[in-house]
Amino acid sequence: MIRHGGRTRLTRTAFTRTALALGLALAFVAAACGDDSGSSSANTTAGGGAATTAAAGTTAAGAATTAAAETTTTVALTGPPIKLMVMYEGTGAVATPEVAEGAKAAADAINAAGGVDGSPIVLENCDLKNDPNAATACGNQAVSDGVVAVVSPVSANGAQYYPALEKAQIPVVGDVPASAADFTSPASFPLYGGIVSASGGLANELATLAGAKAVSLARIDLAAASAIGIFANQALAPLGLKVVNDISIPVGAPDMSTYVASVLQNGTDGVLVGLAGQDATNFIIALRQSNPNIPISATTTDFDGVRKALGDAANGIYVTAFFNNADTDATGFGKYQAAMAAAGFKNLTEFRPNAYSAVQVVAQVLQGLPEKTAAALYAKLPTVTGLKVDLLPPLQFTKPAGAIPRVFNVCGYFQQLENGEFKTLSTGFIDMFTGKPC
Repeated sequence: MIRHGGRTRLTRTAFTRTALALGLALAFVAAACGDDSGSSSANTTAGGGAATTAAAGTTAAGAATTAAAETTTTVALTGPPIKLMVMYEGTGAVATPEVAEGAKAAADAINAAGGVDGSPIVLENCDLKNDPNAATACGNQAVSDGVVAVVSPVSANGAQYYPALEKAQIPVVGDVPASAADFTSPASFPLYGGIVSASGGLANELATLAGAKAVSLARIDLAAASAIGIFANQALAPLGLKVVNDISIPVGAPDMSTYVASVLQNGTDGVLVGLAGQDATNFIIALRQSNPNIPISATTTDFDGVRKALGDAANGIYVTAFFNNADTDATGFGKYQAAMAAAGFKNLTEFRPNAYSAVQVVAQVLQGLPEKTAAALYAKLPTVTGLKVDLLPPLQFTKPAGAIPRVFNVCGYFQQLENGEFKTLSTGFIDMFTGKPC
């Protein structure tokens, strides 16, 4: 996958195969960006007046819930409410209830500053329940409730809710691609490249920062997870390199030594790890025991587990990040931190930054539009360029950043574990595939 220039493009056939593969594999990969901690609070403001507090309620369908904002403001919010639906997975291996916290923080801050041209943002939650039928119900609920946008879902069941949203021209803003539909639907407007960018960035770090010439991949044993290798090779190809060993490891493998031996064949001098939970910890421990100094980059569902289990041996592992932190943009991150604190939340991680940013994007794009409707937003988003929010590089939705139609941003940061903390290695956002400034 490329933007323009020297990298080899995926052909349309290759893209189709890759998108289908991603649709099967990304339940794991999406989880590598978060866990099922957090709570599922959300907010509503009363239309026609200042932001107020109201009792929480549940819709007749039983899928969507609303809860009131605790924000108070002296600015009268006299415009019609702008209703957004926060879709999240409340259960399962990729539970993401925390997205509602980021969305609430952004909505509270926007409403406290006067809303969107005087209209309050109202948030409604819908639990996808890791169930295709619930996902269909949420999509239908979004249409029947007249929401202006859906924000920040992370679900392998996107194919169930996108048809209704496409027909009603309701955009999905800030979806973290976890189904083939996220990569292809005209209603999909993700804010960052997810596993596409991560796979390229992790391979790039090994080659350009660690000097690896023979990068190998240790990944979860799903045929579809070969997509990780595809994107890793897209980053390595311009350097004259490719993945030398692509080793799939069954979930819960009791002995990692044989897989470590396979990964280290053919002169491997750098290893990209794409494994879930305890498997990642067990593999990296075995890899460190076999070759203590080999460079490692990793994406996993439980980095805390890796850090705790390895201790000092975790130092040096390369990772990628896609949102600003206190070191990369103190001002933008400070606004996010303040908004989360004002909303009563201390945890700033997992998918909270994405949900926070998604609500900001919706608000900024609607600002100044004569009609603040789903159709107006749906029509405006594909024209957006240079949109700046607190935690991301300037965003655009006019053209894909490569062969995958709905990936618009492949920028991020290179990071490395140092004394148990993530140290940012790049100055400013960089293209995960080229290492060049975004």
